[in-house]
Amino acid sequence: GAVSLNEYYANFPGIMDDVRIYNRELNQSEITALYEIGTPPPSDITSNLVAHWQLDETSGTTASDSAASNDGTMTNMDAASNTVSGTVSTALSFSSSRITAAAASSDIDDIFDGGGTISYWIYPTNWGTFGRVIDKSDTGTFPPNQGWHSQGSTGIIKFSHAFSTAYGDWETGANTVPMNTWSHIMITYNSSGDVYTPTIYINGVNTPVSTINSPTGTAVSDASQPITLGARQGGGNSYTGYIDDVRMYTRPLSSTDATALYNTGTP
Repeated sequence: GAVSLNEYYANFPGIMDDVRIYNRELNQSEITALYEIGTPPPSDITSNLVAHWQLDETSGTTASDSAASNDGTMTNMDAASNTVSGTVSTALSFSSSRITAAAASSDIDDIFDGGGTISYWIYPTNWGTFGRVIDKSDTGTFPPNQGWHSQGSTGIIKFSHAFSTAYGDWETGANTVPMNTWSHIMITYNSSGDVYTPTIYINGVNTPVSTINSPTGTAVSDASQPITLGARQGGGNSYTGYIDDVRMYTRPLSSTDATALYNTGTP
């Protein structure tokens, strides 16, 4: 066919589909969403998997990392007492407790630099006050001075990342995650610039995200911080409920991958 551009004509030797024009600049999440409208690529939930805490332990106080060697140590809990039925085999129950994993490898440092992903299952039994599910930030409460964390409150999933001038803070709408039910959360983010917005999938569905505080400056490294599950580093901001199958990737996973991860469980 022919395409008319200001009275100039040129033959296009190919196929076109779904042409759109907007009177505004689209952000990265919207561009990704448009791309994913088409035929999705095959899922891949193994490449660039740099940490995987299955939380299937039934004894002891060590949470093993099946992807590498970033094993975690349990505080105020043990597997024999805190094991519950999970979505992927068993899970662990958290309440004023935590698992801390010192980075045994630099692979889990700054995973969002250039694009990364975190994935986890949660079954909250009491939201409390912004209980942190996964944290790789300094010991301060909020906002983070270094690194990042993901937490929840009253059905909201929040993601925050430290930047040199002003931190970035984003969250889903209220009641997007219910209590006393398993939900799968996958968050992809690129911290290489202060213009990017995280994409949050809940049960495989891309969920609207609001910017609470726009980041400015450059991302502050998390390399000196450990991973903490169920609380912030050193305790506090405790999450109450069950956590299962926590993963970290050094690439942004696709919507197809989000669906594949959700389908690994049985909520």
